[in-house]
Amino acid sequence: MVSLRYDDDLICIGSGSIDQYAAIQAAILGKRAVLGERRKTVGGVCVESGTILGKTFREAVLSFNSMTRHFEGHERYRYQRRAIAVQLLARVEAVMRRDVDVVVGQMRRNDVTLFHSDASFNDPSIVMVTTEDGNRSITAANILIAVEARLCVGGRRHLRRRNDSSSGDVPRLNQLPRHMALLGGGIIGVEYVSMFAALDSNITVLDKRTRLLELLDSKIVEELIHQMRSRYDTFLLGETVERLEIIGGMPRRVVLTLESGKRVVSDSILYAADRTGATECVNLPVTGFTEDKRGHLRVDAQFRIEVSHIFVVGDVAGYPGLASTSA
Repeated sequence: MVSLRYDDDLICIGSGSIDQYAAIQAAILGKRAVLGERRKTVGGVCVESGTILGKTFREAVLSFNSMTRHFEGHERYRYQRRAIAVQLLARVEAVMRRDVDVVVGQMRRNDVTLFHSDASFNDPSIVMVTTEDGNRSITAANILIAVEARLCVGGRRHLRRRNDSSSGDVPRLNQLPRHMALLGGGIIGVEYVSMFAALDSNITVLDKRTRLLELLDSKIVEELIHQMRSRYDTFLLGETVERLEIIGGMPRRVVLTLESGKRVVSDSILYAADRTGATECVNLPVTGFTEDKRGHLRVDAQFRIEVSHIFVVGDVAGYPGLASTSA
């Protein structure tokens, strides 16, 4: 039962997995739940650029390689050795659409109110959303912040150009690159290195750190890198990109100049570097609490900030944000 002081029991800012489960569980318990999502579709980073995208792309790569091995003895195989983007990404997009439909269906069945709008604080207990009728203020006894994380290329946003993309842009690739420079050797970066390498793309990995995947045992990481190098992948560690140039012509080339003076030439760039919490639209200063320089919020053991009815979970709560490291 909603208190007479509030419109709802719970407002979720974001529509990722955490927001979905929180809103649905609140509804199951007889509470009124509202979810605000700035994108046109629900699912958040998990669907559009994270787990669902990455794992589905991986399955598409495995399926294609299995098929080509099956037809290896056939005459036509020589025309099918290299995958084309349409073959792989049609399956990826279909899975993503189905996942969005599942989420929307769950929301409707449990009477969760969904606003496709920016949701920002007007007061520690008041959230503003935009509807067809204009701005609307919603009050709630509890507020959950689980906004997405956005790409942060080491503070060098000027490096973003036409020929580059982030991991979330993979479904929109027109063709698979023969050579790709990948910025960022974290969990997501290494995952995409292995997938594109399996598609016969030559990958050059650049990372400012001298060791990849510091959360894992060093021997495991060494063997992983050894296996990747055997596929002609190149790892340039302890390197920082100083300048990016695009050379016109067909095909267009991207040239990265590193602070060490080295140059890397590739067809395209994939950013899988640091991510920061996308909290700038939430208007946190109104709550009397601000994020750190990475967009992360400090929380207690119950995932609350200093304002006791505001909970923060997911990437925006900082380390460990990934399920693989928080389990």
